[in-house]
Amino acid sequence: MHQRGDGILRSVGNRFRSFGGDERGALVVFFLFAFVGMLIAGGMAVDFLRADEERTRLQATLDRAVLAAASLDSRQDPEGLVHDYFRREGLEDRISNVVVQSDLDGRVVGATARFDIDTIFLQFTGIESLTSGASGVAREYAPDSEISLVLDISGSMGRDQRMAMMRPAARGFIRSVLGNDPTRVSINLVPYAGQTNPGPVMFDYLGGQWRADAGNHFEEWPQDISHMTVYFDSDGDGMPDTVVKVDEFPDAGTPGHVSNDPDDFFAGMVDFIRSAVPALAPATVIGARVKGGIQTTQYYAVAANANGDAPDPDPLVSGDGENGGKKNSEAKADHELMWKDFDFQAVPIPRPGACLELGSDDFGQSGLPADGPYQQTPLFMYRAFDRAVMDWGWCPEDDTAIQYAQNDAAALDAFLDDLRLHDGTGTHYAMKYALGLLDPSSNAAFRHLAAEGLVPAEFVDRPAAWDDPETAKYIVLLTDGQITEQYRPTEPDAAVNATVELERQALSKRRMITSDSTNLASFQETCRLARANGVMIFTIAYLAPDEARQQMQSCASTPLYFFDATPANIEEVFSAISGKINKLRLIH
Repeated sequence: MHQRGDGILRSVGNRFRSFGGDERGALVVFFLFAFVGMLIAGGMAVDFLRADEERTRLQATLDRAVLAAASLDSRQDPEGLVHDYFRREGLEDRISNVVVQSDLDGRVVGATARFDIDTIFLQFTGIESLTSGASGVAREYAPDSEISLVLDISGSMGRDQRMAMMRPAARGFIRSVLGNDPTRVSINLVPYAGQTNPGPVMFDYLGGQWRADAGNHFEEWPQDISHMTVYFDSDGDGMPDTVVKVDEFPDAGTPGHVSNDPDDFFAGMVDFIRSAVPALAPATVIGARVKGGIQTTQYYAVAANANGDAPDPDPLVSGDGENGGKKNSEAKADHELMWKDFDFQAVPIPRPGACLELGSDDFGQSGLPADGPYQQTPLFMYRAFDRAVMDWGWCPEDDTAIQYAQNDAAALDAFLDDLRLHDGTGTHYAMKYALGLLDPSSNAAFRHLAAEGLVPAEFVDRPAAWDDPETAKYIVLLTDGQITEQYRPTEPDAAVNATVELERQALSKRRMITSDSTNLASFQETCRLARANGVMIFTIAYLAPDEARQQMQSCASTPLYFFDATPANIEEVFSAISGKINKLRLIH
């Protein structure tokens, strides 16, 4: 019995020793522990992913909310608007703080939010929740702004409702950029056609030289005019060959009377004669004879003596015998018309606008023209004239001159309403002035303009320095055509230029002073100088051909600042540009 019990004990001990040394199945235990660890790690990843998704949603909502609340265009309470954004996302309980600060520069809105999310797997590690948050600050910044708004008023702008639709769009742009504090925004409004008119004050300041009394062809008649006789040259030999008499002028104080100064109606009268006698449409006006009262009949040589220094001898009276195909003063007029046959209005003989004749060398620097003296651009039209929408002149008239550093929306509205079209597309001239009026070297000119009442007192120190951190500078340029050649009459002071377009005169009567390629190069150099000095350039091709579109694209600061526009969307285009100028800046 004793031996048997000892054997059993030895057998059990041997089995235990055998089991302790047996390594079969050890990996199963390891994989069990690894599996549990993987479950915990995967669960942790799920919990972290849920937290990150919630944080991303919270941050996106917060960013949208502070951006909307910072907008100066918003009429809602900024703090309430932030809460409204979170409420719509079901996150209102997660806002921890909203701060709103408004000052002269704009509005700043900041907000913070946080959340706690219960864990699913991390709780097995003792972490029962995850906490995270989001923050953001948005600012609508309204620095001092200097804007040159450059508008094409060439004849083609009268087509397809272009001008009619541009006016309200430009008005909307002006009101948007002026915003609630117009004392910080100055607008140089630069209309242009073949040339750009800086106005008589700036013309003198920059060294312009006036053409002597251009457009003053007649003396005011001291009594009532009874009739006028107009002499035409139809064959180009410089001598009159067709005479038209306009009779029965009404006396002063009677219906239909306009003036006793023929300069006030002569251009219109010539237009009416040509409409009544189509054969005279291309003919040159040589002169005119005035008769009335007891005054001696006077002849004025309109073509050869454009300035009307004194009456000239009547070519049909002086000399002996035949003269220019007419016999003498007894000869009857070829055509006799009555004043009452026409709807005469006071249409004065136009005078040249105050445009400076700039050369290609003037485009090599960013300031205003500074290498004078400069000749005055003569009075002429190149292409067909449409009196319904246009005024005569390659250079816009003085009432269509640049408006300097303005912030009065009503005054700019009225100016836009009164704009009439002129001939030509000299975009390079307009850009020269647009940039020059942003160049700090023009400060002396602004002080001079302010002294003349042409710049508001608060802008007397503009333009600001290029590197002024508190000032942004912009050019917004609209055109509907490509840059053209620059022609001038070979006889710049001939009165025929006030009534006959150059393209209807003989080829010898015009000359090209710069080609379209030269003018394009001047334009591109001005765009380059503007960009180099930090000016942001927005360009609009308004129903423009491909060549003009390419010119506008090449000038814009970025491709995103170029806009293709039609009358149907021009308001949206101007709104988009004003929105970019009034852009929101996300600080954090």
